[in-house]
Order: sequence, then structure tokens, then C-alpha cells
Amino acid sequence: MSFVEAIDLPNGTKLVIGEVEHVILPDIDLNAGDIDLEMSRSVGISGLNSYYELRKIAQHPFARVDEIPDF
Repeated sequence: MSFVEAIDLPNGTKLVIGEVEHVILPDIDLNAGDIDLEMSRSVGISGLNSYYELRKIAQHPFARVDEIPDF
């Protein structure tokens, strides 16, 4: 990861933004070129102290400009 920028927040803290340069993981965690977060037993976080197991709930086709539905 490399540093991109730090933004001062109103509460006196900084939001640090980085850029992922390399991801190293076993082949088993790849599914058709996508990282399988469920298989990798990854976790997510909300706030400062709430952790979640990640579970895939759906997969949708890529959004394409020439395929925008007529609402």
C-alpha cells in the first residue's frame, strides 16, 4: 500500500487514503479472477469495534453505459 493523501477531519483526526499496489493470496481464494472474500475467511469492520464475517449474497453483470435500462 502506498500513501495517497491525508485529509483533516472536523473532529481533529485525519482520514488517511492509500492505494493498494499488490495483493498476495492463495489461488484457492480466486474465483474466475475475482477474490473470493468468503473463501478467504476475510472479515469486515463497521466503526471501531464491530466486525463481520463476509458472505457473498449475489453477483450481477458489469454495468455498461450502452446497456442502461429505460426507466
